[in-house]
Amino acid sequence: LAEWVGVERARIGTASSREQLSDLIRQALQGKKLLLVLDDVWSVDVGRQLLLGDQSVVSLITTRRPEVALALAGRWTTAVLPLAAGDSEALLHELAPDLPPALLHEHGWLLEWAGGLPLTIQLLGRYWQRQGYGGQTARRTQAVQRLQQREARLRLDVSSALAGTGTLAELVAESMADLETAVRQALQTLTLFPPQPNSFSIAAAMAVTQSSAETLFRLVDAGLLEIEDDNRYALHQLILDVVLVQDELPEAGA
Repeated sequence: LAEWVGVERARIGTASSREQLSDLIRQALQGKKLLLVLDDVWSVDVGRQLLLGDQSVVSLITTRRPEVALALAGRWTTAVLPLAAGDSEALLHELAPDLPPALLHEHGWLLEWAGGLPLTIQLLGRYWQRQGYGGQTARRTQAVQRLQQREARLRLDVSSALAGTGTLAELVAESMADLETAVRQALQTLTLFPPQPNSFSIAAAMAVTQSSAETLFRLVDAGLLEIEDDNRYALHQLILDVVLVQDELPEAGA
């Protein structure tokens, strides 16, 4: 980023910390008009270091963690809802136009599992592009059937849709890494409830997990538990899958 905005390499080499590098970038951006997109920010501290420039620089931040969004954007925070079923199917067909509608309808659970998350739908589309190459019916059918295995879905490679590397399971597990032990145990217990579109009451969640409301709030802030309405929560199928197999997934090449 520093090189992109015009900071000389020699000056970049003199920066001994992120803070000093951020200062160099701010100096280079003074007076410039720029839209800076910070995608998938996980940490408030890192996000603040990347809020660069003066009022002529507008930052658009995306994050899966409400606590990060509120800390960085405050009242400007906007919740982006999952895609509707029709939009999810349209996105999948845009990414994988060779996907036979009959095969998708036969395995409609795939879009239900994606739950309207654009990233997950992108991964399914990229997967189909690779596995559906050549148009062989047998290979196409086997590719879809393979995804019936929870472990196969969670081993989808995120590098096809993101700048990072790793599997879908590893990406989701990052949001659990800094949870306290009691909060992680509560999340594990919540997998007793069926996932979305089902929901459960706050009272039921507290009773089953034997935890406080603050523990549930912690899961909401981490983006792992979704608010359905004023008194109900829901667990996305993807989160449930990762929690259930987090200690069981073999390496992708195993």
